[in-house]
Amino acid sequence: MGDGAKLRAAAERYARAALHGRSVADAPHAALLKQAKALADARADEVEAKAAEELEYLPKKDHKRVEREYAERAKRVYRRAHTGVLDHAVQLAGLWYRDVMCVLQDAPELVHNVDRVDALAEDAEGRSVHRLRAAIAHTDETRENWILNPSEELALEALSFRLERELT
Repeated sequence: MGDGAKLRAAAERYARAALHGRSVADAPHAALLKQAKALADARADEVEAKAAEELEYLPKKDHKRVEREYAERAKRVYRRAHTGVLDHAVQLAGLWYRDVMCVLQDAPELVHNVDRVDALAEDAEGRSVHRLRAAIAHTDETRENWILNPSEELALEALSFRLERELT
């Protein structure tokens, strides 16, 4: 399973946990954080590899400066990749709620997760369109506020609480 499929599955588990009252107890955001860290680490490692390659051709007097520059670059790349993965995961969770709402409103032709229609139908049973809209708004709000949140883990956990409260 590729990174995209793994992220999609983790985002679906995250979204469904809130629908079934398990988002706090099961901590599905941990899987999202783990995937974000793995991808961000890989991106930072690429930057560090470039630094090592460049250092081979530089005189010793320039090593400290280049190491500092690449260390800063690696931090920025890590942060961007980490936040990007989490942003995409929350977007996918919001899309899951949208698809549940489409099934609930008997509009299956608008569903994006067409390969998961049975799970969407299960999640739609007994749901309120208004609560699903509010859940989508919560995911959108979280995505808009990544810059303001000092910790993505706290943001995801807070979103889990809001979603579970809204949807159960």
